[in-house]
Amino acid sequence: MFSTRRVDRRLGYFQKEFKLSGHDLRLLATRKPNAITYNMEHLRKSVFTLKEEMGFNAKELSALVVRKPRLLMISPDDLVERFSYVHQDMGLPHTQIVQCPELLASREFRLRERHEFLKLLGRAQYDPQKDLYISPKTIVEGNNFYFIRNVAKSDLETFDLFLKTR
Repeated sequence: MFSTRRVDRRLGYFQKEFKLSGHDLRLLATRKPNAITYNMEHLRKSVFTLKEEMGFNAKELSALVVRKPRLLMISPDDLVERFSYVHQDMGLPHTQIVQCPELLASREFRLRERHEFLKLLGRAQYDPQKDLYISPKTIVEGNNFYFIRNVAKSDLETFDLFLKTR
């Protein structure tokens, strides 16, 4: 339904706004083609939120968009809520968030649930320079069973009891 010129203008917007190379633009377009045709007003709000409210610089923003273009399609309010939790409560810097943009794509209650459980177990340690490091990416990967067994190194009963007492 989009004319070739309109799609070309949109691609130009993405390339100019995020300073993308041809290769990165192709990656973006193949990973999430409907981001190219998404509502421009929503895209602009999301870009404003990522830049101004969250403080990502141009290079970080470019990396986020190429790695996880779906972030542009998430409600800006939800993005701010997730970012606030990840950055302030979990203590992750921008560099780690850029390396794992899945954190911003995951629902906030799921992040909170899993982070709080790791905190209870004394395993909420996201600094790669320290012992017992847990990659932030593993927090959002897989279902609860996978998370409990492989990341938290616990059992389902303990997790269920934790959820009931929250």
